[in-house]
Amino acid sequence: SFIIAVEAESPLWRTYYARPLQLCQWTFAAAPQHPLMKRMIDNVAKQTRKFIGSPLNNLLVLDWTGPGLWTDTILDYINETYHIEWSSLTKLQHGRLIGYIYFLPIAAFDPRAYHMGAKGRNDPEARVWHHFHGSWKTFSSTTLRANSTFANIVNQTK
Repeated sequence: SFIIAVEAESPLWRTYYARPLQLCQWTFAAAPQHPLMKRMIDNVAKQTRKFIGSPLNNLLVLDWTGPGLWTDTILDYINETYHIEWSSLTKLQHGRLIGYIYFLPIAAFDPRAYHMGAKGRNDPEARVWHHFHGSWKTFSSTTLRANSTFANIVNQTK
């Protein structure tokens, strides 16, 4: 009832990614009211209370609502629920079912990640072609200030 793919796996992760094994958040599938989605929303609310008013930068976004928090949420869930460590998902070449979560290899959602083992559009595991414009990264580093509506929503999740 949940489908996710590895987005990146790199020894240079601190330079380019949020985690050494990072999961895609820009493409996934989930059954309605899936417990992972509620957990993610709760974690975003917790992070918002922690980071609200902080200077906004790329690293903060990756950990606040981006692939860092997304990856942590999913990997914590499979560890708590199925006692599976994230390291068992490294070098994934084919889909792997853990409970009711189906993990796909990097090639599934980024078939041009040749440096991580993908083989292009004709890779049998390829499912999605993403153009990776990174438009969210063009915003200037400013301080995020919550308006009263957003602050009320976050406070209701406490």
